[in-house]
Amino acid sequence: HLPPACRRVAGAVEQAARDAWSRASANYLQHCARPHNWNKLIEIPAMRRMLGDPTGKRTLEVGCGPAQTTDAQLQQ
Repeated sequence: HLPPACRRVAGAVEQAARDAWSRASANYLQHCARPHNWNKLIEIPAMRRMLGDPTGKRTLEVGCGPAQTTDAQLQQ
């Protein structure tokens, strides 16, 4: 158990992290909506090569964002 002073600091840090990720998520979604972004140009093609043919496979995408890797696999 943390002492009360440490709990207050931990709670403030947790809230600051939540706020920062909330701001970042809006920017990330705008980034993903651009036609030529690094996800579409680099990350998704690399993931397709690593995953191979998705036919007959079940996929669970765990992460953050709008599931753009799964969408790309479905469109393949």
